[in-house]
Amino acid sequence: MAKDLKSFAREKLSQISEKLKVSEKEAEKVLDGHKTEEENIKSAYEKYKKLSKNDLLKEFLTQIENKKKAGKFNRSEVENIAKRITPMLNNEQKQMLKSILDSI
Repeated sequence: MAKDLKSFAREKLSQISEKLKVSEKEAEKVLDGHKTEEENIKSAYEKYKKLSKNDLLKEFLTQIENKKKAGKFNRSEVENIAKRITPMLNNEQKQMLKSILDSI
C-alpha cells in the first residue's frame, strides 16, 4: 500500500509540475510551503485554543496595535481573512467580528 501511495503522490507531483510549468523540485517547494502554512495554523490553534473569548480578543487587539506601531498593519489582509471566515460564524459571532473590524 505504501508503494501505491508513493506512486500516487509522485504522479500528482508530476501533474502539478506540468500544470505550473515548473520542475518537480519547484512543485515540491510549493507543496512544502502549504505544509508550512498548515503547521503554522495548527501551532496558532494550539497556542490560542485555551484562551477565553475576552483573552483572545485582547490578544488579537494587542497584535493589531503592535503591527500598527511597526508599520506592518494591512487592513485589507484582515478584511480578506474576515471574508473567508464569516461563512463559518453564527450571527452573534458575525456581529462581534463586525464590531472588531469597525474598531481597528
